[in-house]
Amino acid sequence: MDRLTRKLRDQKNAQQKRAARLAAMTAEERERHDAWQRSHQPGPKGARAAARQQRLVAKEIATALATPKQVGPEVTRIQAEIARLEALAAAIEQHDIFG
Repeated sequence: MDRLTRKLRDQKNAQQKRAARLAAMTAEERERHDAWQRSHQPGPKGARAAARQQRLVAKEIATALATPKQVGPEVTRIQAEIARLEALAAAIEQHDIFG
């Protein structure tokens, strides 16, 4: 029981020291500390690597979706031709032989 009591006492002391250290931090230091804690999650190496890869892919996808796609002149010409032909088809449907 003595070992357990000592272990619990040491854990409580460490928790109090940690709380005091966090309370004494500036907002900038606390933000850096929190960022470090988020980036150094516990767990198996493979799981951490997979999560890191997922974050990287998600960031790349978000960047790709955020940038507007450049439309070339050929695409613009084809879209205009499609619109013209659709308008022509609509006009033909309106004025067919049945009235």
